[in-house]
Amino acid sequence: MAQMICFRVVKEPYGWAVRIGEGMMTPFTSRSLAFDHANGMAEALRGQGEIAEVVVEDRVVAEPAAPASRRWTPPRAVHHS
Repeated sequence: MAQMICFRVVKEPYGWAVRIGEGMMTPFTSRSLAFDHANGMAEALRGQGEIAEVVVEDRVVAEPAAPASRRWTPPRAVHHS
């Protein structure tokens, strides 16, 4: 049985994205651009006999917190007297 490929159009903190599973993500500045991209990819796969769908999720997908060792900390200001 063929596995369905699901393109998820999701609201991100910075805009919109198309996600495939949890690992692959393509960012977009608008929902419309993200949807058009996802729909085009799904149509291309369907043309090759694959089963593909597009799902739009309007809720914001929170980014997982980075481990403390990977967080960026701004440099401290140095004051010269």
